[in-house]
Amino acid sequence: MNDWFIKTAYLWSVSLLLPFWLLVFFIRKDLRRKLWHTGRAYGLASVIMGQLFTFDYWNPTYFFGPYFPLEDFLYGLINASFITVLYQFTFKVNYSSETLPSAKRFTLIFAGLSFIILYFLIKKCGLNSIYGQIFLLLTIGGYTIFKRPDLFKPILINSIFTVVVVFIWLTTIFWIYPQGVTDNWETTILFDIYFFRVPIEELFFAFSLGFGGSFFYEISNGKLLAKG
Repeated sequence: MNDWFIKTAYLWSVSLLLPFWLLVFFIRKDLRRKLWHTGRAYGLASVIMGQLFTFDYWNPTYFFGPYFPLEDFLYGLINASFITVLYQFTFKVNYSSETLPSAKRFTLIFAGLSFIILYFLIKKCGLNSIYGQIFLLLTIGGYTIFKRPDLFKPILINSIFTVVVVFIWLTTIFWIYPQGVTDNWETTILFDIYFFRVPIEELFFAFSLGFGGSFFYEISNGKLLAKG
């Protein structure tokens, strides 16, 4: 495997879900706004996380260097936003014309506090960033369900779908790039449990991302879901 292929591994791996993202984007016009807004938010969050925290868990190679982490932004824009619409796309769920009062201001405050809590857990308590993120996302999911009990079933289903999609995605990556884990992950902190080369931490993170990130957009904007 040549050096260029390895150097661009993070870039091409985050692009593998781009065709599926585009499929949703062009087929479901009603989900475009969610894809775009959640993608930008998660892209920015991924960049911040990569610059401040996640180097204690993994250290990928950035094509343009670590101070221009295009891949982190693309991960949020493409991959993270794609998994937020899995439930709605699979079951052909639309937004209802009825809406609830927007919780955008409180949601933004809550998101800011979550980052502060995460910083404290990682920097002050010494918790590894992957476990801190899992805890944070599960907390956000709990907050979402508290605010919107009607979203409990969609959140749970979307979390399971996210694990399946991430497992297939990572399995594909490691089939193409077998040494991907040892080259990029800090393997000494892993549980050393793998499923077809996929670290179990990534599956826990996938579940928590689906749990905490799937319907944050809905509670921020007071959106209700309706069949068809």
